[in-house]
Amino acid sequence: MHFLLTAFIFGCSFSLFAQDSILQSFSLNQSSNGVQILWTIKEGNTCQGINILRSTDSLNFSEIGDIQGVCGSIDQSESYTFLDQEPPKNQRIFYRLELGFNGLSRIIHIDYYSIEGDFLLFPNPTSNKVNLIRSNPSRQQLKIKVFTFQGEHMFDMQTPRETVQIDVSTWPSGTYLITIHNQDALMEKVQYANFIVTNN
Repeated sequence: MHFLLTAFIFGCSFSLFAQDSILQSFSLNQSSNGVQILWTIKEGNTCQGINILRSTDSLNFSEIGDIQGVCGSIDQSESYTFLDQEPPKNQRIFYRLELGFNGLSRIIHIDYYSIEGDFLLFPNPTSNKVNLIRSNPSRQQLKIKVFTFQGEHMFDMQTPRETVQIDVSTWPSGTYLITIHNQDALMEKVQYANFIVTNN
């Protein structure tokens, strides 16, 4: 009996360091209404409840939601999604999972920027990459173009994605014009914004 108790305690303490072994994937996505947290528990693994934890400094975490009951499955992998609808705005946010008796997951992060208007363009100025986030819940096709103020065409893309990253690391310093065309609307809508590139 003493041996069994010792083995059980050892197994529990070890799980605190081997916790990610039950996770097949763990990722984050920014959406138009918050941060989407996605994870999959590997086939053959279960846990008693899951707590979703959030932090702004990667050290002090607070619980923002939970999934009660037995999670995972002996027969197949199980995927879960949780939407953080009120993440702290315009900063890096850290997330981790408390997987019942299996301990804590690794920490992952996302740079979350709130879309106050139709879209968000950051950082501005930039010397490396510029990120465009636009609310597009209906997944309409968007046409994105970038021009210099002299009319030179620098970038062109068609996409339904809400997030686009443009590499400007080789572009000359200056001010650029970005246009966003909503092509699927009954009446075409065009939006404009400027951003500055500061390459030496």
